[in-house]
Amino acid sequence: MIEKIYQIEELSDLESYLKTFANQDELRENLFNEFLSYADYKNASDWNKAVRLCECLAIVGWGEKEPLQAIKGQFFNGSPMTYFKDKFSNRHFVDAIWSKRKLGVTMEMGRTSYFKSPNQNTTQATILWDYPTFENIQDIKLLTQRNWFEKAPIFICPYFESSYPNSDFLEDELVKLQYIIHQSMLPKNYCKIINYISFTLNLSYPSRKDKNGIILYPCHYVIFNSIDNRKQEERLLKSIYSDDEVHKNGYNAVTRFKYSNFMKKTGIAYIDLFLEKEFSDLSQNEQKAKLAEYFLIAIKTFAQKYHKKLNYPFDVMIADFEKVLQLWLNKV
Repeated sequence: MIEKIYQIEELSDLESYLKTFANQDELRENLFNEFLSYADYKNASDWNKAVRLCECLAIVGWGEKEPLQAIKGQFFNGSPMTYFKDKFSNRHFVDAIWSKRKLGVTMEMGRTSYFKSPNQNTTQATILWDYPTFENIQDIKLLTQRNWFEKAPIFICPYFESSYPNSDFLEDELVKLQYIIHQSMLPKNYCKIINYISFTLNLSYPSRKDKNGIILYPCHYVIFNSIDNRKQEERLLKSIYSDDEVHKNGYNAVTRFKYSNFMKKTGIAYIDLFLEKEFSDLSQNEQKAKLAEYFLIAIKTFAQKYHKKLNYPFDVMIADFEKVLQLWLNKV
């Protein structure tokens, strides 16, 4: 059975094959045990098998185990990177940066990590960057998971570049919000057309020092209703501020929301939310209330754009998200 799933290329064929097994619980257990054999992958072949097993488990379900997604991404220098993440985007098992060679790819020594996982059956602790690996060049294309496990349809990224001190509390608050989302927005109420809609906060921040003591420029977002191009952005700023003011204060003309296109292949859409300095002047409760308002506007806008293109229960998602935001604001 295991060897056959490695040979089936199409997801639809893979799903059909897995549904032929009468005992799905036993199948799930066998697939998971096989996954553990490759979660500590050592080469491209191992990684690709782990990807296929994650695709299978996304179809039959992970049962009581923590569902994971096998992702091939790109490191900042352009090198491939591979990792497993859970519904909170926490990393699990081996996280690798790869080197491209004339004869193929190999995991980089000194750039491979291991993240302890509740799924593991060993006592291996987390090791950052220095998890042992050896050169094992294979002329094999690294795969990425083509389907996804069921999860809440909204993800609030808890991290932002920097902020004014009065907004630092939001990092913890966004973690709390995401927890409420996962507890309340149950995947069974929706469908798998949407993997998730990801929110990222971009807050204005003052001049600051980085970890090396280097002074970094400030960034202050100036919000406009619409901006078509870079030249218009410059004109809008010059209509309010001098060039010296723009440079000194780090003014950036932006719209409140920036929406990516929805990608059917990944099921993901990204929404950036930009916040001016005045936002951080508000009280903490006022900041939370304003964020809840913006989150809801963005989701409704996204739904309005895609309700005819996607057969998705947007009305249910919006109603559930409204309840989540009320819980977050401690209003119910």
